[in-house]
Amino acid sequence: LGNMAAPLTKDDLESLAAFREQLEMLSEVLPDINYEINVNDALNEYERGAYLASALISGRVILYALNQIRGESAEEKVQFLREKGIIDKGGKEVYESILNADRKARNLFSFDLSVYPSSSDALLLLGDAIGILEIVSNVLNAEKTSAEK
Repeated sequence: LGNMAAPLTKDDLESLAAFREQLEMLSEVLPDINYEINVNDALNEYERGAYLASALISGRVILYALNQIRGESAEEKVQFLREKGIIDKGGKEVYESILNADRKARNLFSFDLSVYPSSSDALLLLGDAIGILEIVSNVLNAEKTSAEK
């Protein structure tokens, strides 16, 4: 049987278009095409109303991307980002964003079989995936600049 998802709202369509635009720009600097492939898959699943699939794909992008940032814990990753000048010294907002994205991706949808993401949950994870990819692209740019000096 086909998926009978409700039509996407205008706000959802605008968010998805913005995510696609951001992804297109990020794809120019991220060396791994698999980021783009996976985020596009998550976007397509969202459009089909397959929110669980979209959330799981977004979650795997988040987890993989976070593993590209030095540090074991969220605190260590934030410290590394501060040292590289990628985030401000305060960085509480980025810290919370990394912590929340990691927790949502790792726990909420991957390990708790009784939880199904809503459309808003899946959309938030898509946004988190794009946000983490922006941070990773900044890390890569900072490392490239350091290597060139």
